[in-house]
Amino acid sequence: MAIPSDAELLQNIQQGDRDAFEAVYDRYGPLIYSLALQITRDQALSEEIVQDTFTKIWVSPHLYNPERGRLSSWLLTMTRNMAIDALRKRVRNNRLSILPPLMLHDLASVAPDSLAEIEHRELARALKQEIGKLNPEQQELLRLTYWGGHTLAEVAHMQNVPLGTVKSRLHSALKALKRHLHPAWKEDRP
Repeated sequence: MAIPSDAELLQNIQQGDRDAFEAVYDRYGPLIYSLALQITRDQALSEEIVQDTFTKIWVSPHLYNPERGRLSSWLLTMTRNMAIDALRKRVRNNRLSILPPLMLHDLASVAPDSLAEIEHRELARALKQEIGKLNPEQQELLRLTYWGGHTLAEVAHMQNVPLGTVKSRLHSALKALKRHLHPAWKEDRP
């Protein structure tokens, strides 16, 4: 017995053939799950994306056009889009959601620029909010060192304080920022 092609399987799915649907699932399920997991880094969310992808195949198999490419390419594109949408939804639903920097770097090769822009804006917003909670002295120190480009020795000279004091104040400011920002992404870290 010949192994049915993807086009034949989808044609049979259009006619309500559950065996054809199971064959497509067996053929592509692991690949779809692997991509979803690579993008989301979340097992439960990846399983949900696989379910949504195959639900779409069952409900709308006619959306696949064999003339436009292979079934695997169509499925992977659909999975990628669903995974990115799920991450965007997570960001919208959790205003303090900040993906870990390593995850953002990994997504850059998979996700479109718009997702990176959303995450960058969310991180900038949260960081600005937390910097606003620091005392004015700490805010000025961050402004001079990180945005002004001054060395710690230059800042010590400008403020007429010992270098050790500048280092201590900077350490305290960064520690406070870390304490406030870290819980938003701690659970996603390895």
